[in-house]
Amino acid sequence: MVVTGPEDLVPDQLTERLRVRGALPFGRVTAVHAGERRTTILSTIVPLRLEYSPNAPSEAPTRLLIKATRDGLDAGLRSVGEREVAFYGQAAPLMPGGPFPRCYDAEYSSGRFHLLLEDLSETHMVLTEWPLPPSVAACERIVDTWACFHAFWWRHPRLGREVGTFLDAAALAKIAADYRERYERFAVALGDRLWSGARAVYARMFDARERLYTPARLYAAYTLAHGDAHVWNLLYPRDGAGAGIRLIAWDGWRVGRGVSDLA
Repeated sequence: MVVTGPEDLVPDQLTERLRVRGALPFGRVTAVHAGERRTTILSTIVPLRLEYSPNAPSEAPTRLLIKATRDGLDAGLRSVGEREVAFYGQAAPLMPGGPFPRCYDAEYSSGRFHLLLEDLSETHMVLTEWPLPPSVAACERIVDTWACFHAFWWRHPRLGREVGTFLDAAALAKIAADYRERYERFAVALGDRLWSGARAVYARMFDARERLYTPARLYAAYTLAHGDAHVWNLLYPRDGAGAGIRLIAWDGWRVGRGVSDLA
């Protein structure tokens, strides 16, 4: 069952969800304390603090995040949660210890989703406030993290088959048509403010895209691409070294090119 917030997660339900994921082999959750709700463009995020019975294992998670569909979300955006649930259900289990938060539960149904993730706020942080860039040293470490991630998924035998899909020519043409339609609306909105030289650049770009963005070129080499890999979609270790970078916000992942995550 998809939950909408912490009020849906009573101790017995959390006990069952954690037991299914192997995070609570014995003992039970006795209390759930919800923190302050934070609303993003696509979801709501609420920190949870859990209490357990005395016989629960000491390593049972005590700090979690519930990430769920935001009320009032436009119908055209509701499939975004489905993508993130698919990542944690299909891809993440194939990369144990990968550079992303541990997921204890993930469900999607009828345009709504929820994720139950480990809360890393005590050990990790968002590196800078947008739009301030991080230091060169931090950027190098971030690139190294992405390189290791992409190396693991490089031409992985399950990509495009059990995990994600390869787009055919028709699907790529549909995406191209959508980009053209967005551009046309953008150009109409700007009118004379979008000067002729800029329009010519856009025209060349669309022409080149149709010639170059083909299945053969796109999948000559492929990996699992995040799709929105800016520096605010990751959590950086607070001590700088004691824990690894964690990559978050997997709602736009796809089978694609690793270079797209570095562009």
